[in-house]
Amino acid sequence: MPDLIFFAYSKKEIAFLFIWLITLIIPVIYGITNVYRGYRDLSLSIQEIDIDNDKQTSWKYRVKVYLLPVVLFTIFIFYTYLILYNADFAGNDYSQITLYTVRDKLYSMPIWERSGRFWPLGFQEFNFVSLFGKEPIIYFSVSILQLLVVLICLFLISWDFNPIQSTFMVLLLIATPSFVKVYFDLIYPERNIIFWLAIFVLSIQRWERSKPRFTLCVALIAAQFSLYYKEPVFILISSFSILRLALALLRERQNRNRINLYHFIRRQWMDFSLLILSFIFLLLYLVFILPSVETSYNAERNVNITELDVFVSYIKADPLLSILISVLFFRVIILSIRKRSINTFWDPLAIGAILYFLAYVKLRLNSWYYMAPVDFISILYIGWVVHKIIKHQRKRLALLIIGALACVIFFNNLSFSSAYILNLKKEWDGRVQLASFLRSYQPDEVADNTEIFFPSTRSYQVNEVAVYLDYKGVALLPENYHNLVISEQTNIPLKIITLKGETCIKRYGCYEAEELKSGNLVVIMPDQGRTVRDVLQNYEVGFNLLFHYQPEFSSIERLLLFLSNLRELSDKDIYVLVKN
Repeated sequence: MPDLIFFAYSKKEIAFLFIWLITLIIPVIYGITNVYRGYRDLSLSIQEIDIDNDKQTSWKYRVKVYLLPVVLFTIFIFYTYLILYNADFAGNDYSQITLYTVRDKLYSMPIWERSGRFWPLGFQEFNFVSLFGKEPIIYFSVSILQLLVVLICLFLISWDFNPIQSTFMVLLLIATPSFVKVYFDLIYPERNIIFWLAIFVLSIQRWERSKPRFTLCVALIAAQFSLYYKEPVFILISSFSILRLALALLRERQNRNRINLYHFIRRQWMDFSLLILSFIFLLLYLVFILPSVETSYNAERNVNITELDVFVSYIKADPLLSILISVLFFRVIILSIRKRSINTFWDPLAIGAILYFLAYVKLRLNSWYYMAPVDFISILYIGWVVHKIIKHQRKRLALLIIGALACVIFFNNLSFSSAYILNLKKEWDGRVQLASFLRSYQPDEVADNTEIFFPSTRSYQVNEVAVYLDYKGVALLPENYHNLVISEQTNIPLKIITLKGETCIKRYGCYEAEELKSGNLVVIMPDQGRTVRDVLQNYEVGFNLLFHYQPEFSSIERLLLFLSNLRELSDKDIYVLVKN
């Protein structure tokens, strides 16, 4: 029986879970029992509520109710097939799964004081999922179920929009590279953030319209989960609630000579609760994490990168982010000129997303998948702005420009995402084939072990490959982490060696050699820096080829290759050589 049960956590983790749960329960119960018991005040409702059933034409209604769900379901089925196609734990960073939950070991909460990291809910879903099975399809089902919920939420959020527009929003979302990356690769917490943000946005939207108490619970639960998957989320949630409270306060001052603080808090309890949850997260970080920081997470990674470099890099790489900033900027200017107030739901949400982006700029952290939550909100916000333009039947030129730009972005994203999926699947396939070969390899001369060398490959990647080989049943020295996860090992144990002066692989013995000897295996595989062919040139003399992985394409992969506008995949070959 696996040890994935509550008391397997450390005292620190149990204390966190207690604080996390109590700080969520208190505002929820107080809001339900005291503040919103039969309460129907709509003082902070969305201006110009978009429900207009009288003006809805019959064809639009039928498309929304019958055709659009069919389209969404078709998209979901195709996406599911792509996610599960050749799914395996062969990628980088999957050691966080194959060393822990797959082997019935609890993955501890990522509360890393020394590096200043505090995202305790990261990977915790796999502790639970592993109870139902250890196969990759079980783990990837988490991503699929979350995708289904996100699509349903997007469908409901955009219910008032034109059905064609709603469909295009879905297409744009699933083609966005950052979204594709976090849903096809299990290791990124942005997948969980998008999942909970989708529920959060839908709940707040429904709350604004009729204040059902159920949506209060769901919104606060979604916010509480989101906060503890990645640190900058607290900026998004807190800025959203602060802006809404500020707008409500301004409105109170306009309508009343004197503000009753108690009644004001009752009316805005949802936003006060969000602010409280955000404040508690910040307090936990300041008290328990910040004093123990020894080396900042980005201290060694981004020494020579400035905030401006990161800002420009994101703007160039992410057109949705650029459009979000531009649309919000011009919208605020137009509203100021016309002396109109901003929308109390959509505009704070967009501002929160931009502040989330600026947090990464300040931290000088630059990876395009970091912006996945921002891209999700961008699509929602831009879709809402376009809906307002369509609804009022004005600015047709602007609508045409936005439509043309959206099409360009969609096809560009589709090409990039197709290339990414294809590269990812073939990288995994290469490692699967490599593991299969090494597992059956028998040297000509009988020995206690066979030394294996990975030239021009980072120690990090060698470690990830080694853990995967171990997981697939390839015997490695000095310690067998495999524990019969796949099947019984049959090969003579492999000893991973490094040449003198190179970084060794601590988990597998730190074996060092002066030079390669007869019978040593050399594995040449893709990595950052030199190409496979460049490395291979150094081993053309004195070595025999034992194994060569060269990507071959199935029908679905040929479709991805066509959509990516690539003629072929470069640098995905893997070679195994033996020294004479």
